Amino acid sequence: MKLRKVPFWKVKRELRRIGLRLVRDVPRWFLAEWRYFLYRRFGTPPVVHEGRLPLGKRVAIFLIFPRDGVLRSHQAVLEYLISQGMAPVVVSNLPLADDDRKALLANCARLLERENFGYDFGGYQAGVLDIAAQVGDLDELIILNDSMWFPLGPNRNWIERARNSGAQFVGPIDATGSVERTELPDFRAVNWDWRRSRRNYHMSSFILWFGAELLRDPDFLKFWRTLRVTDDKTQTVRRGEMGLSRFVRRKGYALAPIVDLTNLPDVLERLSPDQLREVLAGVLVELPQGHEGLLHDQLAAFDGGEAWRQTTVAMLLALATKRHMAYMSPLLVLRYLDGMFMKKALVPRTAATADVVVKLLRDYPEYFPEDIAAEIETTIRRTHAGR
Repeated sequence: MKLRKVPFWKVKRELRRIGLRLVRDVPRWFLAEWRYFLYRRFGTPPVVHEGRLPLGKRVAIFLIFPRDGVLRSHQAVLEYLISQGMAPVVVSNLPLADDDRKALLANCARLLERENFGYDFGGYQAGVLDIAAQVGDLDELIILNDSMWFPLGPNRNWIERARNSGAQFVGPIDATGSVERTELPDFRAVNWDWRRSRRNYHMSSFILWFGAELLRDPDFLKFWRTLRVTDDKTQTVRRGEMGLSRFVRRKGYALAPIVDLTNLPDVLERLSPDQLREVLAGVLVELPQGHEGLLHDQLAAFDGGEAWRQTTVAMLLALATKRHMAYMSPLLVLRYLDGMFMKKALVPRTAATADVVVKLLRDYPEYFPEDIAAEIETTIRRTHAGR
């Protein structure tokens, strides 16, 4: 077999990338290990409270970071979980006020208050290890956090879809790492070859569902017991979010996201020109220097024709190779991909993102329960005065 010649500039580029990564990541890894040692040696164990509900065979670990206290959106998640037969175990990464603690205990089986270390996976780990004796006997387990408004939309059947997926590991949406990135100037050359076999593939972890077969695997608990949590965000994603997806794939269990981006081209092709224009107008991205006006120019060129439509589809696909869909287009996720969530981090980012969220609330009220819409509006007013 004849070996293909690799251009020297590519070899040079890869060697430079590896060198820069070593310089950046090796010190970060040692610092993360030192902080993990300090946490294990001097950290405070969680304070555990018994809630009103029995634990049962279907458990949901709900991690919260109630900086502004326990909100209506927290209670809405608990009510939804309970309506689906789940027993919530609440883990708070902040100490709770007495009234908030009392309100949570009325709608959960157990409540843990812990120090804020390890980001989401630190809290997830604390919750899993708290019920370690029961994990192997569970019929299902959900792990989720309060970084999203959930469930949203007319259906609100996320758990039902996870149960019927045929997979043992279900997430909300594919994260990055499944397709080659396309630089924006070359967006027409985008190749949507979305493959979960890629090394860096992983699912986002703000809501995860695990089936009984996976829960009964002794290595499932081993993963959580040996997870070295850290307060380094990058290491947390690699060890936690990416590590969990790799663990499931390595064990041979089927995984599935509720928002399946493999068929994104088909979803976009089915949209009318008017719908595509609406999606494009709500895209939230920072464009590279020299191409800041690309989206504006495409919107201005709208004529409803097929050429405009195909250009817009290619542009959206190219953007999606570089940007997490949950942050790029909340409209696409909610309305056309039926994701049933919206990330809370969208609201405080910029005035432009706030405008996109306000438009969603106004144009699609059926996707937002009244109490959740009121909470979102309050958050926008507090964050962006005058809006």
